[in-house]
Amino acid sequence: MEYIIQARNLKKIYKQGEIQVTAVDIDELNMKRGKITSILGKSGSGKSTLLHLLGGMDTPTQGEILVDGINLYEKRSKISHLRWKTVGFVFQEFHLIPELTVIENIRLPLDIMNHPYDKEFETVLLDMLELKDRLHFYPRQLSGGQKQRTAIARALITRPSIVLADEPTGSIDQPSGHKLIQFIEKANRDLGQTFVIVTHDHEVAAYSHDQIYIEDGRIR
Repeated sequence: MEYIIQARNLKKIYKQGEIQVTAVDIDELNMKRGKITSILGKSGSGKSTLLHLLGGMDTPTQGEILVDGINLYEKRSKISHLRWKTVGFVFQEFHLIPELTVIENIRLPLDIMNHPYDKEFETVLLDMLELKDRLHFYPRQLSGGQKQRTAIARALITRPSIVLADEPTGSIDQPSGHKLIQFIEKANRDLGQTFVIVTHDHEVAAYSHDQIYIEDGRIR
C-alpha cells in the first residue's frame, strides 16, 4: 500500500456556546509510507487538531481515517491497538515522567504493554540519539534537547510504523532543533519509519519529502 494514512470527508467541529467552529475540513488527504510529511500553518490553523485526529487522540465530527489499512474510528478497540502497535507520539512539552530516569522513560511503553526489551534495537536507538551517557539521569538533569531526544526514543522504542510529532522543535533552542530534525531524518532513512510533523518552522519542513499547508482547517 503506497499510502499509510488516508482521510476522506474529514471534519472536526467544536461548539463554543451557540457558535460552531470548524477546526478541520478536508475532503481528501493521503500520506505516503516511509516518508517525512510536514503539516504547516499558522497558530490556530487546525494543524494540531488534524494530527490528533490522525493519531486517534480526538474523534472527528464526520469522515473516515485509514491508518495502515485500519479504519480508525470504526471500532474504539482499534484505536487502543493502533496507539501501542502502529503509532508513536512526540509532543512539544516532552511529557516525561519526572520520577523516572531516561532509560525508564524510554522503556515505559514496553513496560505498560508488558513486552520484553529488545536490547539490540535499544542500543541502536540510544546511539542514534546520543543518549547512552544520560541513561540514569532524571528529566530535571537534562537540557531541552536531551529531553526531546528522550521523548523521541520513547516514541521509537516500540518500532511503530508511524511517528506523529507536534511542534517537536518548539520548546528547544535552534541548534538542538536542527540536530533533532537530523535525527528524525536518520530514523526515517535507517529504520524506515513514516514521520508526520506539525510545524510552523519552514527550516524543519525543508527536511520533509512532502509538505501540507493548512489554513482555517483546509488544505490549500
